[in-house]
Amino acid sequence: MSSEWYYDSPSTVAGTLQRGLGRGAALVRDPEDVMACVRRDHRFWWIFDDRALYLARLVRDLGIDAGRIVDVLRGEDDDNAVGNATQVLVQLGRGGDQVAIDGLREYVRRGADRVDELEEIAAAWPAELWDDLLPVAADRLRPGDMMGFATGEPGSAAGWRVDRVSNQSTGYCPDPECWPAVAAALDAAGTPHPGGFTDAVLFRRCTSCGQRNIVHDGDFACAVCDAPLPVDG
Repeated sequence: MSSEWYYDSPSTVAGTLQRGLGRGAALVRDPEDVMACVRRDHRFWWIFDDRALYLARLVRDLGIDAGRIVDVLRGEDDDNAVGNATQVLVQLGRGGDQVAIDGLREYVRRGADRVDELEEIAAAWPAELWDDLLPVAADRLRPGDMMGFATGEPGSAAGWRVDRVSNQSTGYCPDPECWPAVAAALDAAGTPHPGGFTDAVLFRRCTSCGQRNIVHDGDFACAVCDAPLPVDG
């Protein structure tokens, strides 16, 4: 994918769709404008901008066949296009689109390295739509992957087991003390877990330069400017 790409003017339909604006959803008439946004993730800051539901509603409202989005998965090897199309299909499947459900399930089943796509499905769909794919995912796990799998009956979320879990997230920087909330969510799902973070990380923000830091071996010094980090969160 070329790095020389620019947003279209916000005065155009394409430009409003690329930015995820409401007026774009009201103005769009050409399905190809929507498909262009499925084939390329136009979000500037994807951590905070969830565009999949926006696009899925446009696909539904314009009567676009979900099979066209499945074809994006089959015909692309670009992570940007595959990830974006996967998220749109997940939302369509969540709304009951059988073409999206069948297409995404088949894509996961046939792929060699599609654990990430299965995680997207598992986060949004009822267990009965995906847990028969657990053996497929288990066969693809690499040593050190955080999620493990236990044997379970199809249709039961008990097929999942968490063997390792960490609070390492440089976006949210959660404190290790957040474990009770994690445990409560896993317990509510009936998912066995180790009873605590197996890989706990301590974050501190430097008050001098603003850089986020991971504290290693009790060394409370900023890795960027070497200023002392707060000992207490």
